[in-house]
Amino acid sequence: MANTILKKKYLDIDVIQGAKERIIYMLKAYDKVVVNFSGGKDSTAMLYIAIEAAREADKLPIEAVYVDHEIEGKRTLKFIDEV
Repeated sequence: MANTILKKKYLDIDVIQGAKERIIYMLKAYDKVVVNFSGGKDSTAMLYIAIEAAREADKLPIEAVYVDHEIEGKRTLKFIDEV
């Protein structure tokens, strides 16, 4: 493997469309898909992309799970409740 060079395969879609297509695949392939939601910017973006994908695949509602580590600030917890 040390001498193997892996070549990237570029697609003609942006990263958001690629994520939506992968999520739609999972929604169709599995009985249940759950999005981990921490309240941060990355998981918030992923949750909203998953909701869009579920809407397109007619698989709403989407489930999200949040694990309370008891270290989050009040503003983060308020944001999580709002979302």
